[in-house]
Amino acid sequence: MFMIFMKYLQPSERLGVFLAAVQSMRAPSPHSTELAAHMVDVLAAETDFHSGQVLHIVWAIYRSLPSVRAALALQSLDRALLLLASKRPRETVASLLQCSLTCTSVAVTMWRAMVSEPPATERVLHELLRILMNQSGCKTSTSTKHHLRIQALAAARPLHEILLLPTSRGEAKAIFPQLFLALLFQVSFTTELKLQEVQVFWEKHQQDLLTPVRSTVQALKALLRSVGLGSQVLAIEAQGVWAALLSAESHLWGVQVVAREMKELPRSLRTTIIHQLVELLRTEASSWQTVAMVILSKLLECTELGDELDCVVSLFASYLRSPCLGMQSLVLRAILGLTERPATARQTLVLLLSITEQLQAADSDTRAVALPMLSTMLRLLEGRTLSLAALELASKLPALFGDDSSTVRLLSICLFLDTLGFVEGSQEKLQQVAHRSLLPLSFHLHDQDESVAEASREALLGVARFLRWRQLAHLAETLRAGRSASACWPGGAAQQRSTWPRACPTCRACRSPCSGRL
Repeated sequence: MFMIFMKYLQPSERLGVFLAAVQSMRAPSPHSTELAAHMVDVLAAETDFHSGQVLHIVWAIYRSLPSVRAALALQSLDRALLLLASKRPRETVASLLQCSLTCTSVAVTMWRAMVSEPPATERVLHELLRILMNQSGCKTSTSTKHHLRIQALAAARPLHEILLLPTSRGEAKAIFPQLFLALLFQVSFTTELKLQEVQVFWEKHQQDLLTPVRSTVQALKALLRSVGLGSQVLAIEAQGVWAALLSAESHLWGVQVVAREMKELPRSLRTTIIHQLVELLRTEASSWQTVAMVILSKLLECTELGDELDCVVSLFASYLRSPCLGMQSLVLRAILGLTERPATARQTLVLLLSITEQLQAADSDTRAVALPMLSTMLRLLEGRTLSLAALELASKLPALFGDDSSTVRLLSICLFLDTLGFVEGSQEKLQQVAHRSLLPLSFHLHDQDESVAEASREALLGVARFLRWRQLAHLAETLRAGRSASACWPGGAAQQRSTWPRACPTCRACRSPCSGRL
């Protein structure tokens, strides 16, 4: 009789019947429960409910489920949720997230019903993944109905519950790289929550003390265990990383450790994660950039690179110019790791000019990373390419001799001396650079850092020999020898200086009449 009756129902009327059937399941009558269960089964199977109707259905089930006791009715509601998740995964997932931001026990029951079969599990996981990834760029809102930023806060909690189910492991493993990145990004996102957003999240469930960031960390643990990385979960725990991820001050360090532990993943999965990161960094302009680059740099340390190396190097070239705080230093450290590996060092040479151009605007920490790397890169070049690169670099280095960091002063002076021996031809240009270096080098002959002072004397001697200024070279040699002898001279350097002839500084150094030029 109901099948005949349903033929005369308009699509808009079927929703009302469905909701009435769900409501009647609360009644204790076995006959009414059986009829209601049959109506729900038929309507769910035969009707393609549109987006707005799905929201009403999910809400009705969520409100009625605590009062439903009959096993037949519960099974019918489970089947309805499974069908909705299969037909309309986006609307069903979004609706259930709105019903319960903190994933109450009723919501957990509904999520488990929605993923009770593999095809629906795959669709639900993909939808939760989409919501986690799409929170970027969404503004703060007090509404949970239309803003993915708020939905993203709630998505990690049901994801954790789903990943605990043995039936979901196959589907989770299939999209592990995407889920892994989404959850690590979500950790950084949730550490930056505004008070307004947290209040929205707890508005109706203040008794639940599991914060959004803790939910995300729990989901990440469950994901790693689901793909057989339980030992890595324990290793991360032993280093205190899970706790570090909960803090805005330490979460980047935590992300680094988690990414480094992924060295145990099969190479195919690591490669997929790298490709995913490169794609995201190329297309996304969001707060994820720093976290994504941290993960990428750590994965590069433990991965044998193949075709993806060209993509990574191209990406580094663009991010060397990034205005994001700390990005240059992060990229340079990743490039430095590649230059230290024989299999990848030469592919980084295309970045040498870009790194050289960034020296002037970089901070001291960035320069301290860049200078040793440039020295390594120069030694991989040959012939005219080496000469041109060395000449370009030599023109940039004197400006770094006065850096606040003694490390940068030392590295730049030593590298400048090296470049003098790499340049072939173009002697006139290099002579101009050498002339400009004399005064900055002289300023640091008695630098407060003895290693910088010693490097300055060596560099001054090298410049004098390059310019073929014999008296300047003699002066530099005398300064170097005098500095070395002052440590063992009776009475110290002051007594040694008092024995020199009284003359102009040049003559005092060379002990001969002043006839040369400085």
